[in-house]
Amino acid sequence: MSTGARASSVSDTFEQPGAVTGHSEVAIVKESCLHSQSLGSSFLISVGNFLERLPPELRLEIYKLVLPVETCFSQEWHLITVEIALLSTCRLIKNEAYPLFLFSNNFKIGIIIPYPKTLYPQTHAFFKHVREVTFDWYPKLLWNTGNHSTGRVSGSQNVNTVRELYKYPKLQILHIIGHWHILDDNYMRLVHHYREEGALHVYLEYSGLEALLGIPGISEITFRHFTDGRRTKHLIAMGEYMTKCLADLKTAPYDPTPPKRQVLSCIKEAFRDKYGRESSSEDET
Repeated sequence: MSTGARASSVSDTFEQPGAVTGHSEVAIVKESCLHSQSLGSSFLISVGNFLERLPPELRLEIYKLVLPVETCFSQEWHLITVEIALLSTCRLIKNEAYPLFLFSNNFKIGIIIPYPKTLYPQTHAFFKHVREVTFDWYPKLLWNTGNHSTGRVSGSQNVNTVRELYKYPKLQILHIIGHWHILDDNYMRLVHHYREEGALHVYLEYSGLEALLGIPGISEITFRHFTDGRRTKHLIAMGEYMTKCLADLKTAPYDPTPPKRQVLSCIKEAFRDKYGRESSSEDET
């Protein structure tokens, strides 16, 4: 079978009535399959009859069974050889399975500690297909376990992380790990009064987290605590509140998405002290 004929059959299969479109697994594999045809028929021969005889739907199911799904990967993910060995089988299978792998898992981003040889592949394909990420959020009041004192922290770390989120056009889900501490009076006020009307909104505005509602494409936000990954009742309530706000924004009669510069400015503004200066880690509370 010629490469051109194979490309046509892949396209026809995905265009059948009832086929899933948009940011879906099937659409992701469709795009990858069509791209694979440009590599030439010699690659089809190298993988035997697997790609030649099985339709895209069956190949998709095989990839889903072999590759990990709904797994959170750190920046060392590509050093794990067993779970993602399929991606190293051949160039053609990687072109089809790699987007599905990215689309179906959760990736930790925004890590400050440098990893000289274990960073994510900073490629267009990686940014293009990731839809779910996890990152750290640093509140204004940070507990320093080294000298047992509290300090004001800069919002630059949060700004840099949010700036990175704009690299992912299909991003839909944010998992936020908050570095909150019991010495943060505003956070403890939320813990004890989150059920009260307006309490969630007040804290989200105070912390700068409210600005995340302006990132385009986001449909769900969750929160966990950095110490043990717990999702306590107030963190669950905060995530549900922000997710509901996102849903309400999608039904607005106008496009409420603010420009990127405005979102970043809101975070910076939240970390300014009463004198208009941005707080730094050296400032005592």
